[in-house]
Amino acid sequence: HLLPNPCTFKVNEVVFSVTSNDIMSTLSSAEINKNCPFRLHKLASHVIQQQSFSPMFPVPTDSPIQMDHRHAKFWHLNNTPDVLILPSRETVLSKEMFGSLVVNPGSLSVGSTGGTYAELNIHPISQEKLQSVEEKLRAATNDSEDALLVPHEVAARTSVKIIRI
Repeated sequence: HLLPNPCTFKVNEVVFSVTSNDIMSTLSSAEINKNCPFRLHKLASHVIQQQSFSPMFPVPTDSPIQMDHRHAKFWHLNNTPDVLILPSRETVLSKEMFGSLVVNPGSLSVGSTGGTYAELNIHPISQEKLQSVEEKLRAATNDSEDALLVPHEVAARTSVKIIRI
């Protein structure tokens, strides 16, 4: 299957939002205060807080990101994803932010040499935790099946390895 760029998709109830546009570099180039601590965290947080793959609108004319304004509706995030993948030439990053695991795997290639990629291993929710949550929810909702929602906590259950080629 092929997906558009950017896109949001679900695998086994885990919601991923992905783009190949280097949003963090574009935001970084327009940044006024470049010496703040945790600069990359701040740049990535703009995407989540503004619920948009293009938190800076309009995109600067000298930006490598080319966005067709006719498809602007696809730039918006309807919900905060469990995993947000924002590849960039900026420093690699793997951080939980606002309930989402944000990953910058870096560039797969740098010129004619190899770059980096990310390997994500999402571990299942433990049976004990599922049973505990189910018992609490059933007691609180008088056995209503509709109210049995379990928080994903994907960031806490995921190990991320940034691998250099």
